[in-house]
Amino acid sequence: MRAETLDLTDPARRAYSGDGPRPVRTHLWRADDPAAPFVLVSHGTGGDAQSLHRVIDGIVAAGCSVAAVDHHGNTFTQPYVAEAFVRWWDRALDLSRVLDVLDPAGPVGAAGFSIGGYTVAALLGARVDRALFTGLVSGEVPAPPTPEFPGIVEHLRAEHSADERAAWAEPATASYRDDRVAAGYLLCPLGVFVASDSLATVARPTAVRWGGGDTSVPPASNALRYAAGIPGADARELGTDAGHYAFIDGPDGGDPALQQEVAADAAAFFRRTLRP
Repeated sequence: MRAETLDLTDPARRAYSGDGPRPVRTHLWRADDPAAPFVLVSHGTGGDAQSLHRVIDGIVAAGCSVAAVDHHGNTFTQPYVAEAFVRWWDRALDLSRVLDVLDPAGPVGAAGFSIGGYTVAALLGARVDRALFTGLVSGEVPAPPTPEFPGIVEHLRAEHSADERAAWAEPATASYRDDRVAAGYLLCPLGVFVASDSLATVARPTAVRWGGGDTSVPPASNALRYAAGIPGADARELGTDAGHYAFIDGPDGGDPALQQEVAADAAAFFRRTLRP
């Protein structure tokens, strides 16, 4: 099924250029039933919706509508913006904006990869730790591997004053829980900056999946933190030796067989959690 591309915007936020409202470009696959489950999808750092196309195809084949966003400034479909690589809260607001505009009739779930996994967790109630975030933007805490934008902290320090960067701590650590989201699927989620006590507040069905060979977002300090902290999390490894980028269709194509496994797993999860 071919997706519609919707050039949505959020007038409550500005584009990083300051020229007009924030773009929230959304790719929408509509189910035949308007009341079918509706699943939001959030890509990884610097990626796009297409990188998760096999997972999306599986969820669509399960009878769900899917809306996948290309996050402004953090997607290669647009010029990268350094600020967008640490303003993680804008991603959660993007997905909430999609719900505001499209107002789906069916139950809502969300799935995300890497920082997209954090994005989904934020909609479920996870929050960022203030001390860790402040350390990140000041350069005192190492940034996670960001091959899409090398030297991200140096770029931020060159482009934004210390006061500007310090001011981001307030929105970064706020709650972006959206009670319209009834279930979340976190794939190789970034979790090292998440406040542990916030995970105990997540009260919606949550699946956490990771690859045993992931050295970019190591499970021990990321996925397994969600697995241990979220009450009743459905957590397991997919791919004993799978690295981070095996799960997406990137320049090297990833691992199509593993992506098909994830697609079936995600579809089954949403069938269990979003259908009566």
